[in-house]
Amino acid sequence: MTTVSAEQLLQNCSLVTFQTRTFSAVRDTGLGSSESEGRMEKVLQRCVDAATLRPFNRIKIDCSRVCRNYGTRIDSLGAWAISPEKVAEVSAILEKNREDWYAYTTELADKIGNVVREFADRNPSNRQAIYDLAPTSESILRSTKFLFAVYRLNADDLEQTTSIEDEITDMPMQVLREIKATLMDAGMDGAAEKYTKRGLQVLARIADKASSFAFLSPKIQNVHEVISDVCKTLDQSPSIGPSQVLLLNALCEQLMNPFALYSKGFQLPSPDPQAQPVVKAPAAPAPKQSPVASMADQLIAF
Repeated sequence: MTTVSAEQLLQNCSLVTFQTRTFSAVRDTGLGSSESEGRMEKVLQRCVDAATLRPFNRIKIDCSRVCRNYGTRIDSLGAWAISPEKVAEVSAILEKNREDWYAYTTELADKIGNVVREFADRNPSNRQAIYDLAPTSESILRSTKFLFAVYRLNADDLEQTTSIEDEITDMPMQVLREIKATLMDAGMDGAAEKYTKRGLQVLARIADKASSFAFLSPKIQNVHEVISDVCKTLDQSPSIGPSQVLLLNALCEQLMNPFALYSKGFQLPSPDPQAQPVVKAPAAPAPKQSPVASMADQLIAF
């Protein structure tokens, strides 16, 4: 049963989408036989070093990770749902990537003429085919694009919301899977030697994401509370020592198992029914703590 409607989702989220396009020999030259397609691909690969194209792939991957780190995917809309409070931050990152994309495009367009001529000089018997099939500076500038948009929708703008509400049913679990992917990207998937103070930034970003989507489920709200408490505890430590690694292991181990986390929540230790109370001298009353305040200690104990 869907507990959150499409209207509630759209009220709580902005939508972000981005698209990229790079030059394709098969698509952009207008030649179409299977033989010429194979030749075009071969010529393109020889004219354009794969290393030259890596920055474009890196930017595409980075944009996907940014959207995933801050938001969650809505496939039926072809967009990422992101908290309105985070839109400016995400937009700034995407805009920087867009600028880098066009800088690399200009760099490639500027040098492609020389690259093609050098390749033709090394292969005089195929000179004409190379000039016919290889990309030109103009075709690279025309065909290589980076587009993104940020917008809001109302449920009334949609003629039907069935598909979106089907997605919402699984969205809390999807958020947990995306959190796992973020940890894996950061190397915080169980390799204790990789835990550093920088990892706190990753956890803080995950806590922010969980806060943004807490309206989907109390389980996501709980993730926000637990991670926030752990971050607060670690912020008080000057470095990542053995006890801090133990805490991070306990936290990340459970975040790395989205199904168990979604099904059971964070597994905290149960009181030992056999334990005998320890009699102590009366002490001054301790300041009152919130239920979340001791969460880090309980994770370590578990």
